[in-house]
Amino acid sequence: MMLMAYLSYMLAELLDLSGILTVFFCGIVMSHYTWQNVTESSRVTTKHAFATLSFIFETFLFLYVGMDALDIEKWKIVAPPPLALPPAPVVALCTPRASGMANQDIYRWHIIMRM
Repeated sequence: MMLMAYLSYMLAELLDLSGILTVFFCGIVMSHYTWQNVTESSRVTTKHAFATLSFIFETFLFLYVGMDALDIEKWKIVAPPPLALPPAPVVALCTPRASGMANQDIYRWHIIMRM
């Protein structure tokens, strides 16, 4: 099985195609073949093993993203709101009341602009 994946990768590289995509689709094709040819206990074990690995990798991914979000240097580039946002309350005040703009909406715009 590993030989088939490796050979598909090498063939893709020789033809200047994407080796990673080849291995991905080769894995999909091989999974249909192997899933029918393993015992029921192996299927259960495989399902639980991949669920466990998926949980572990997902945990590390969210930890990495969370730690990266706390990096102060990356947040220094956050700028004030775009130039399109400041005239929005003025436009909202100039529209007729039939549009449904309530006083609390104007107050919300004021809060947004102060942020």
